[in-house]
Amino acid sequence: MTPPICEVCNREQTYELRLSKPVFRCATCGLQTSAAAFDITFKSKLDNEIRSVALKDLRTNNFERILSKLVGGTSSKQLKGLEIGTGNGWWLETCRKHGVSCEGIEPEQSFRTEHERQHLSVHYDFYPSAHVANKKYDFIIFNDVLEHIPKPTSLFSSLRNNLEDQGIIIVNIPMSSGFFYRCAKLLYRFKIKSPMERMWQFDFHSPHINYFNSSNLREMFHQNGFSCTNEFKLQTLSYKSIKSRLRMDQGSSSGKIMTLSLFVNIGLALSKLFPPDIKVFFFADRKTAE
Repeated sequence: MTPPICEVCNREQTYELRLSKPVFRCATCGLQTSAAAFDITFKSKLDNEIRSVALKDLRTNNFERILSKLVGGTSSKQLKGLEIGTGNGWWLETCRKHGVSCEGIEPEQSFRTEHERQHLSVHYDFYPSAHVANKKYDFIIFNDVLEHIPKPTSLFSSLRNNLEDQGIIIVNIPMSSGFFYRCAKLLYRFKIKSPMERMWQFDFHSPHINYFNSSNLREMFHQNGFSCTNEFKLQTLSYKSIKSRLRMDQGSSSGKIMTLSLFVNIGLALSKLFPPDIKVFFFADRKTAE
């Protein structure tokens, strides 16, 4: 297949990983891009019920940290936000708890019943969307979503149109420089590919398309008129949720889950000594930030 063009450097990427879907890498900035695609049937081995058990507490704790930085000294009731890729709606629930007004965009109808039960404001569509085309927001947030979007640079015109003059973009995202990704890459060199397949989520209907590091993510935003005003690490895993998280993949055998669970538990203890696996970035218009 024809190698993809790097979203940051606009140069042809080179073959990097021979997985079920090939992965390419930019020799200049290190952005990694897969040949995977979003399955619009929304059918895959992802078990959303187990996903809720595995991730809700962890994600909610991370969301609390993000909101704390977002609100700062500002009255939370003054803020109006948009979440792109709402999923289960945990970010919207956390915002409501703290008096922050936020609505969501989500293409998967399977979440609709839960959203309605929680009385959450969600538009069922992909972004950009006519539902929000003429609205303005103080912040727009991507929670573990930007890495699933094939051409993220194509969004910047719409993002700028949807932001207030002092608005910010928040990106909560996994890092290719993180400990667990590095471990998966080491195992790949020994012909053990399943951890790397899992990192890219190729068995799920919404796989990872890009894997950024801090530098190339900041550069992509810089090229599109935004400066990073804050960044910090978030918690990647909790010991109590590891097995539930591995069971999210319905195709995993009990033996595979036990083996991966042991690997992840050891890795979790060691990961504190290495660069973070998940970070959050706050971006503002360069003219405003300067």
